[in-house]
Formats: sequence, structure tokens, C-alpha cells
Amino acid sequence: MTSRAHFPVHPFMAMCLAIPGCGWKELDGIGAPLAGDAQALDSTTDAPEDAGAAGDALSEAGVSSLACTGDQPAVEEWTFDSGIEGWTLSIDTGVDAGVAWTGSTGDPSPGALRVDVAPYVDDAGGINGAWLVYEMPLGDLSARTVSAWVWLDSGTTPHLKVFVQTGTQYAWGDNGTILLTPRTWTCVSLPVSTPAYNQAHYDPTDVITVGFELLGAASFQLYVDTVRIY
Repeated sequence: MTSRAHFPVHPFMAMCLAIPGCGWKELDGIGAPLAGDAQALDSTTDAPEDAGAAGDALSEAGVSSLACTGDQPAVEEWTFDSGIEGWTLSIDTGVDAGVAWTGSTGDPSPGALRVDVAPYVDDAGGINGAWLVYEMPLGDLSARTVSAWVWLDSGTTPHLKVFVQTGTQYAWGDNGTILLTPRTWTCVSLPVSTPAYNQAHYDPTDVITVGFELLGAASFQLYVDTVRIY
């Protein structure tokens, strides 16, 4: 498994951090809209190559229903009850992917983001895919947690990471790779101050992006609902 420090941000793209193996890679941008659903996305982006193996371990801390069922008041919340709510999808070159709102499922109520990803075949056996992101200065999230419900509807489970990016260098932090159980609502989370992996200059007091890395070697479809920061 690879750990990628991708930067799915558009007009205000920062330079790649000076870390081994970090080089720029052109992305195709937003995949085609999903047929029959409500909204399509139209942004494009770039991303650096792999940052190394520091965050490769499978995450156990990132999967706990307690992170999604507590009564802590949210400082930010996206319920997707009626739309995409500003989330976008960035994809690797050669990947066919799209995101749309659906009212056919959700947790705890109908309304969710549906993400379809068809990775390209990598002769070297590597994984590739997409990044579901919300790009907006969110400020000081130290001691806060990002949580969400995710449902793997079909295909092979992607290597999923909950991540945030911080500061002017878009320094990355994540809570490790999560492998989803098919057709089950799974709670995934990231304690922003104590990620399992983070790049140099990571600053939980200056969060600018929150998102989900979705990488695989075969096609999959999943739903994301009730993203909360508390």
C-alpha cells in the first residue's frame, strides 16, 4: 500500500513539500457526472506523487462508531440532505470517476454523496483513484475530530483515508488506511491534533482542506454521509 500526500486544491495551489519521492503529477480533474443524479462538479487540480510509506499501516483507530454517534456539538457539518454542499472530486490521470448527490440512501437520514471510481490498470500493481474534498479555510481544529459514515455499495474496497491539509504548504495529515466492510455503514474518523501520519509543517490550527482519499486497483462505488467536525 502506498501513502500519498496529494493536494487536491485548485486556484491557490501550493508548492510540493521537499520530501523524498514528491513530484508533481497532472490530474484529469472532475470525472463525468453520474447519470440520473443531481449535481456534477467542474474543478480541476494537480497532485504530487507519493510521499513515502509513513502512513501505510491499516488504521484501527480510524474505525469506531463512537466517533459518529456522540452528542458533541459540531463546529462544521455536512448532512447532504438535499445536495453536494460544496464538496468536489479530484481524480488521477486515466481514472474514470464522478460524484453526485442521491436521495436514495443515507445515514442517519436519506441524502448522501455517491462516488463511483474506476481506477486505471497499473502494470506495476499500484493503486490510484480519487479524492473527495471540501476546500475552505476552516481555521483552528486542534482537539477536534472529523467523522463520517461511509457505505461501500459495490466493488473492491478502496484504501480510504480521512485527511486534512493545513497551512500555506498544504501539509497533509491522515489517520491511516481503512478497508471498508461491504454494504455496511462504517464510521471513519480523524483526530485532527493526533493523526497517524503527518507531513512536516502540519498545523492543526490552520486547516484549509478536509477530505477522503479513495485509492484502489478495481472499480468501486460508495456513499458518504454526515461529515462532522466536532
